[in-house]
Amino acid sequence: YVGGAVTLDEGINIINNSVLQNGETLWIKADGTYTTNSQLAINVAGAVDAYKRICGYSSTIGDGGKATIQLTASLDTHFIYESQYYWIIENIIINGNDNQTAGAGLSLPSAGAFAVNIEAKNCRTGISGGHIINCISHDNSYAGIESINVVNSIAYNNATRGFYGGFRIINCIAKNNATNYWLTYSGIIVNCISDGGTTGIYFGDGNIILNSVVVNATYGLYSSRDITSKPEVCPPFYISNICLYNNTNNFYKMLSSHVYNVYTLDPQFKDPANFDYTRTGNNLSDKGFSEVGMKSDIDYAIDIGIDQMKIPDFPSENDVRE
Repeated sequence: YVGGAVTLDEGINIINNSVLQNGETLWIKADGTYTTNSQLAINVAGAVDAYKRICGYSSTIGDGGKATIQLTASLDTHFIYESQYYWIIENIIINGNDNQTAGAGLSLPSAGAFAVNIEAKNCRTGISGGHIINCISHDNSYAGIESINVVNSIAYNNATRGFYGGFRIINCIAKNNATNYWLTYSGIIVNCISDGGTTGIYFGDGNIILNSVVVNATYGLYSSRDITSKPEVCPPFYISNICLYNNTNNFYKMLSSHVYNVYTLDPQFKDPANFDYTRTGNNLSDKGFSEVGMKSDIDYAIDIGIDQMKIPDFPSENDVRE
């Protein structure tokens, strides 16, 4: 959709007055910081076969650049609040500017909405709800990302939790959050890295943790239920193929016997200070960790459990309506 230059508020009105049609994109050019002192609420839905989209760009539509939206006054609720289904929010930097006392920088419904290539910072919680793909959430006063499905994303320096909830958390990195991963019931972690923090992965009944690396934490794996007195018990969770290195305590309220295939080898990350977790040595070769720390192309039709959705085809930069 192209209708001439408009303000941020006018752009939201274009959305909520249904000027933006199903399958169309509202493009936001990164030619400065867009500021607002109040919530930006999206009140209309797209369609299951024709998602609506808000997408940033730098100079040419579709170039992948990010536009910045910043909060300039105190707010005790969600900043960008997308309560309707069938939306994609993409290529946006959301800066709460430490003004948010409740809610999330970007709040999405639990299903039928995607956050793609979003950076959320200085909010209360960075991103909540929806399906999260290739996002970064950091320096928020509460949590980084709270979502049912997260792929190829990073959460760091958040005051409490990096990732919270999650039916599926795949190919993610959490660094220096108080608790890097906090799994709720039936949550699954696959191919993830936890670096630093007080707790690497906090989990309980029904959780599955596979093919992941936890380093530099006070508590590497933290069980919500104390089963240390039951070394032979079949635990109410399943953990397999885990590398634990340089943690003060690898296990808390549990025992190594409750985990299958535990390695305590240096994963030999290249430059973790700069989030380069490519492995430089052979310590973990042939142990199933080849994808850990390496962002890879994901088939978005991947089976993600009960809430299965395939990300829709994006409108191209050529799909422009005057």
